[in-house]
Amino acid sequence: MEMKLNDEITYALMMRLNMLRRKELPHISFQELFYVMVKGKWKGAIPTHTSVAIQNIMETTAEEIVTILTRQALVEGGRTDISEFNDLIGGNRDEAQK
Repeated sequence: MEMKLNDEITYALMMRLNMLRRKELPHISFQELFYVMVKGKWKGAIPTHTSVAIQNIMETTAEEIVTILTRQALVEGGRTDISEFNDLIGGNRDEAQK
């Protein structure tokens, strides 16, 4: 997810990240918030006007973030081979390959 952010957008993301960590989502990372904005709200393209981008960032709710990240996890999980989950459901990779 290589995308160039200007300083104002980066600053707004950091401010929103700190607000979310203090009140609602203490374990959210910058990468997760960035993913939510770029892939979720902005659909792959940062708005051309910085003011619009900053407004979007500040209006994003914890509920929206959880919804978008949950959708991402489901999609990625659906694309992953079941053998990748052996450590979670019991057994190990060596047993799965036998």
